[in-house]
This record gives sequence, structure tokens and C-alpha cells, in this order.
Amino acid sequence: MTAGWTIGEFAARCGLAPKTIRYYEARGLLPAPARTPAGYRLYGPADLEWVRFVRQAKALGFSLSEIRAIVAYCQAGQAPCPAVRALVERKLAVVEAQIRALERQRQGLLALRQRAPAPQARFCGLIEGSVAEGAAQEEESVGGAVGRTLRSLAR
Repeated sequence: MTAGWTIGEFAARCGLAPKTIRYYEARGLLPAPARTPAGYRLYGPADLEWVRFVRQAKALGFSLSEIRAIVAYCQAGQAPCPAVRALVERKLAVVEAQIRALERQRQGLLALRQRAPAPQARFCGLIEGSVAEGAAQEEESVGGAVGRTLRSLAR
């Protein structure tokens, strides 16, 4: 038997389930591992580095599709950093739009907390007497823009 870790041993070293390792392989995030004559997967230190890279990229907010594109550059022997830099700029624009939308929502909630409820409300006077309707329309507008941006990143 060739030296290496079985999928169970490898998954334990990575802190992942074997099912996740198989999923990463199927999605092209990990290279196909060596196999024993009986067909069992065998992993080595290089595979561990790939999993660490995938986990770091996920922690930074990259989707598995985006990570797959980065991995494809590496596997083709190309430097992925220029493409990653462009992706980072687009992702930052989305995050900044989300932060602005959340700040508007926060300000609305702070104002709502300070208000006295409307005396003749059908449901909740705090909400019915607020400017929530205009904010909801604005939120839909921002949400739509964020959704369009996220869809464009996935392409």
C-alpha cells in the first residue's frame, strides 16, 4: 500500500467530514487523489494545503464557484492574483453596499425605538406610525442591486 492518509484520516486532519472531501473533489476544488490498488483514496500533505486554501478563501467570503475558478488558474500554471484582485474589488463593492443598507436599517430601528406608538394602530403602532414603508421600498431597491451584483460575481 502506498503511503498516505485514507479519506477518514485525511478528513479528520482537516476537521471536515469525508463527505465534504468528496464534495470538494467533485466540484474541482481538490485534485483527484492517488488510489490504492483496491480503489481507496490516498491523500498527502499537498492535498492538505489545498484544503487549507479552500477554507481560507471561504473564510474571506469567496463562494465555492469563485474558489474553483481560482483553483483552475493554479492548475493551469497561471497566477490567479490579477483575477482575484478584480474579484476582491467587486466583492468589496457589494459588501460596502450591504453595510450602507444595514446602517440605514440600524438608523430606522434606533428612531423606532425612541418613538411613542401610534394610539390607534391596527397591529403595532410603533411600526405602523413609522416611515417603514418607504424604507422597505428602498431596501427592495438596494437588495435588488446587491442580488444583481452577486449574480454577476458568480459568472
